[in-house]
Amino acid sequence: MDRYDFVRYIEREAGLCYERNKNNGPGRSHTMSIGARLRELRLKKGLSLQQVADAVGASKAHIWELETGKSHNPSLDLLRRLAEHFNVTVAGLVGETLEGADERLLKMYRDLKDLSEPDRALIEDVIASMKKRKAEGNAA
Repeated sequence: MDRYDFVRYIEREAGLCYERNKNNGPGRSHTMSIGARLRELRLKKGLSLQQVADAVGASKAHIWELETGKSHNPSLDLLRRLAEHFNVTVAGLVGETLEGADERLLKMYRDLKDLSEPDRALIEDVIASMKKRKAEGNAA
């Protein structure tokens, strides 16, 4: 498995290779607004606006403006920090979900991009070993 195959494997497992959905584009379905999603995630974790703001390096007012829909265009950097804080993908945070996608796998895919080539190779070897072990277990 070369690097290209490895990336395609992760994308396929995460549900990133998808069919076109005639209603919302390539396999996407729109759910709730970013503000509603952000508020839902914050309340689910039992956090205050200030706690979220401190965790992501934003002002409490800006987080409130996002939640209430008064701010409509957060930076990609802020979206990434919010997604990381709530352990979701940016796509999930902004209300675009990939049908059949596993949020954990998408987060793992995002985290893989930050690793060095030797670390990616190590993970690739671990996956190959696990797939081999699974195949051998199914053959028994």
